[in-house]
Amino acid sequence: MTLLKEIELNGKEFEIHHFLGVVVNEKKWSETAVSGGGGGGHGGHSRTAPVVSKTTRHDQFILQNYEGKEKSFEFSDINLACREGNTLSVVWGIKKGKNEGPYWWVYNHNSEELFPTKAYSKIFEPPFWMKTLAFLSGLVVSGIFGLAWYMYIIFSVLGVIGHRFFYYGPQGNISVKKFKETDEFDTILQLLDSKAKKISTKEAENPTDAISHSQPQDH
Repeated sequence: MTLLKEIELNGKEFEIHHFLGVVVNEKKWSETAVSGGGGGGHGGHSRTAPVVSKTTRHDQFILQNYEGKEKSFEFSDINLACREGNTLSVVWGIKKGKNEGPYWWVYNHNSEELFPTKAYSKIFEPPFWMKTLAFLSGLVVSGIFGLAWYMYIIFSVLGVIGHRFFYYGPQGNISVKKFKETDEFDTILQLLDSKAKKISTKEAENPTDAISHSQPQDH
């Protein structure tokens, strides 16, 4: 685990860690889960539940850093595009006071593409308690004025929309899209690119031994 930078994001402090290396092995596969399709009957009529399928795409790869150390990674549904020989940075954030945190993204230095995880996007979302309070406030307002049932739904939806406006507006929090436009984000990528040059420099000096294809080591 290598500390890259400390940042403050929406009032929370994070340590940004990374593992950077060259892809020495990679594979992709998909899994499809099917549910539904069962039958049932009532009042002399039979019904068949709709069949629902969900496909999950997996990416697994092994990175070797400039010191020769290897680490294996596996991600689901990030649509990673890479091949053997590409230089990747796997980045994760640890909230201050915690010992571990989720992966944020995978960055391909060759294609300059960023592949975020679902956990990364959730960091920028309003807290769960705020969402719940906004939804319940819509129900309360409708109940107080004795409105029709469909107005419960309308006011609840308006509450959810309103809390997002408040969270990203007056409170000054940023969305995942806005974060990519900040100097903080650019600084992180610049630090990763500067470290990636160590690998390219080593390959240029000794292209035969720079990247070996040994078995992965524990990290």
